[in-house]
Amino acid sequence: MNLLELDKSKLYDVLIALPEQIKEACRIGEGLGGKIKIVPNKVLILGMGGSAIAGDLLRNYLSNLEGGKHIQIVVNRDYDIPHYIDKDWLVIASSYSGNTEETITAMKSAENKTKNIIGICTGGKLENYLKINEYPVIKIPGGLQPRAAIAYSFFPLLYLMVLNGAIKEVGINEIAISINKILELTKEQVNIFKEESEENQAYIIARNVFEYMPIIYTSSKYEVVNLRWRGQFQENSNIPSFGSILPEMNHNEINALDYSKLKEFYFFILKDKYENERVEKRFNFLIDLFKKNKLKFATIELNDKNILVNYFEFIQLADWISFWMGLMRGEDPTEIKNIMALKEYMS
Repeated sequence: MNLLELDKSKLYDVLIALPEQIKEACRIGEGLGGKIKIVPNKVLILGMGGSAIAGDLLRNYLSNLEGGKHIQIVVNRDYDIPHYIDKDWLVIASSYSGNTEETITAMKSAENKTKNIIGICTGGKLENYLKINEYPVIKIPGGLQPRAAIAYSFFPLLYLMVLNGAIKEVGINEIAISINKILELTKEQVNIFKEESEENQAYIIARNVFEYMPIIYTSSKYEVVNLRWRGQFQENSNIPSFGSILPEMNHNEINALDYSKLKEFYFFILKDKYENERVEKRFNFLIDLFKKNKLKFATIELNDKNILVNYFEFIQLADWISFWMGLMRGEDPTEIKNIMALKEYMS
């Protein structure tokens, strides 16, 4: 059987179109200068699932970017908001569908603290509420699963920070370089990852992993990558996936790596060649431990010094691994039956 016959919702076509999605997302972002009334140095991003991951990506990136480390970003996945939010905060309500109840409820709570509110969505209840109350809206294209719209959800937020004065000049220069490199990289990766071949790293990894539960280990520098990989395995491949961050993982979870049932798991170490030297030493100890306990694992190390480029290389790799893995497991990688059943139940 041709694996792609299981891809009834054509996620394959969406993955191939990522470079174009990035271009269009940047075009949307370029029009966001003056969209808000304050310099966004303190930002609360409200979101869930695929919409929230863009907030995590922005937070993780700016915390590692010269010119962006001073910006305080909090990603809020709940009905309530943190007690410390006040009039100096910018609140961004991010909901791809525009109908995420947690996000809309939290945004209404935020109105009691600040009037600096903006939304990013494809439409829905969120857009209607924002327009009625004269808050700005960043409108993005619809028709995708939220997890497949990460460029639409992320790049406008990044441009919002740049064009409204939050990021310093040194960071702006790096961002421009990053976006050009990401566009080149994603085009190259698509041409490789779309084929069922021995040259396709994503396909080969999926073939090795599809019968196992993935566990992801990264440093805090790649915390958002860790989260993204887990989420893509859970939704696209329909398999449980877990992950932890070093060095914290070394103070608890590492003690369980002698457990006999771990033969059912596949471990990933995701990193770059510029990790903190003490964290690098901890990764090496983990690798030795995996070998000693005869555990299945893979180490993926990227070479670019530019962390945003590495984020998108890891993100695109996870998208394609989880896509191929879902097909190998006999799943339609777009289907999210339990999530949809829960939404129906909650309604």
